[in-house]
Amino acid sequence: MGRLHIYALRVTFSIERKRIMDKFKNCGVYEIKNLINGKRYVGSSVNLLSRKFEHFKSLKNNSHHSDHLQKAYNRYGQNNFLFVVIEYINDVNVLRIREQYWIDKLNVCNSKFGYNIALKATAPMFGRKHSEETKLHLSKIRKGRKFTEEHKQKISNKLKGRKRPKEVCQKLSLIRKSKPLSILQRRHLDRINANQRGENNPNAKKVVCLQTRKIYGSIRTASMKTGLDYGYIFGVLHSHGVSSFGTNWLFYDEFVTMSELDLFEITLKGGKGRKDILICLHNNTIYKSKKDAINHLNISPYLLNKHLRKEIADVNGYKFIKFMDYKQNIKYNDLKEVSIYNDND
Repeated sequence: MGRLHIYALRVTFSIERKRIMDKFKNCGVYEIKNLINGKRYVGSSVNLLSRKFEHFKSLKNNSHHSDHLQKAYNRYGQNNFLFVVIEYINDVNVLRIREQYWIDKLNVCNSKFGYNIALKATAPMFGRKHSEETKLHLSKIRKGRKFTEEHKQKISNKLKGRKRPKEVCQKLSLIRKSKPLSILQRRHLDRINANQRGENNPNAKKVVCLQTRKIYGSIRTASMKTGLDYGYIFGVLHSHGVSSFGTNWLFYDEFVTMSELDLFEITLKGGKGRKDILICLHNNTIYKSKKDAINHLNISPYLLNKHLRKEIADVNGYKFIKFMDYKQNIKYNDLKEVSIYNDND
């Protein structure tokens, strides 16, 4: 009966031990409490028993990551520290949230009440700075370190297709805008700009001045050769050539698809004196004023005015229409091949 009693005690102890170990294997928030002064270290784990062994093993080996807890352990000894489960967690996703709750509630980041160093459970280095000694040590470890091609490929595959959230992009943008460029960065950008400036830029587009009909390799080249402001030419180009003053500009690709009459109309937009512009239907010539038509064709001003009022059919065999009437009269819409009279010719 004595042996059976001992065997029953052993079985009972084994069952109880297994129950306790299974319980500690659960996920939860724990504390390592100093029984002398009541200070705590708060943490969390998906396997509480394993985490307990890790902590005390590190403390015994004098290699724990928390200097405050390690110094207290060395001073008071193992028997004065107790591993206690504060809260069992069923959902792993809220584990860090609950850990942060207990860190804040017990105020364990304050050296008067606890041994925790990190203010945030999700960011161990938040609010902390490495000492100069630690920085030097980390620098020595990383110097000369080279990744294998296999390791580089793994990093590359992991980062491919990765997109940062909009909030992160906005924060990075603000940081970069407020941060001045270093001398090396400026020199690098200057070299790139010099090699890709003007016509050397692979994305540069040819532009045309409608007044001189000269073609330039890029907006910058046009600005440098004409003395006009870059921003002015850029603005006119993106207004489809229309300018309220000065010269008119078009991209070359757009210029070659337009008729002479369409180009002439662009030069008129925003300008004055459109009522005086005449089109001679006899020779398909545009005259910018009545005076130009009278001098060039040697006709009477009196007869021209009568013709424009439609009192007579023509002037010495020449028929004219006002440019404004041309735009409104459908029968003249096929008038595309025209020339512009210049009194300097």
